[in-house]
Amino acid sequence: MIAHDMRTPLNALRLGIQAAKTAQDPKALQSSLELAERNIKALSDLVESLVDLSIQGKCELSLRPVLPSDLVASAIIQIKPMAEQKSVTIMAKEADLPPLIADGSRLIRVLVNLLSNAVRFSPLNESIVVDAKARSNDGHEVVVFSVSDDGPGVPSSDIDRIFVAGVSISNSGASSNGLGLAVCKEIVEAHGGRIWVETGKAHGATFSFSIPQTSRW
Repeated sequence: MIAHDMRTPLNALRLGIQAAKTAQDPKALQSSLELAERNIKALSDLVESLVDLSIQGKCELSLRPVLPSDLVASAIIQIKPMAEQKSVTIMAKEADLPPLIADGSRLIRVLVNLLSNAVRFSPLNESIVVDAKARSNDGHEVVVFSVSDDGPGVPSSDIDRIFVAGVSISNSGASSNGLGLAVCKEIVEAHGGRIWVETGKAHGATFSFSIPQTSRW
């Protein structure tokens, strides 16, 4: 279970170290080392998250102001090496939104997990779109983050159970054991938000989650 969520930062860390070993100039070397360092931190944050969820049975949050644009940018940086391996382009469409009171490292983990799945399910040379928008839900202001891909979509039989641990979202040769999405659900709901998926009739899927703009604490 732990290996599933660790796969993305471990892969990015490996690619960063490989790039550093072959770097031809100091600037390229520095960039590769910074990538490796970011993914070491991501692994550390992930271990702490999994300890919270698997041992304590709850998600303890460290709340502070975080910009939605910074969360999206950090997640894209972590997933970029994986996307480049498939020539997949990640485009960010987030607006200039005010800070959220949230656990930034946990929300980055959610975005990285959704992006990781999107890259794995996307065909070669396709694009993934990450969006962040302010919305009003029943009078409550939230920011909705979305990750959209042109992959095979989610089977209709899985839509209502996709975020349950152990449920496979396998389709067209790609697979997931569902642990990552279950962890995403725990993190989002700990913030007072919700997470859902929309899928096209032919292909493609959009995973979205909402985070309240005003903390409930």
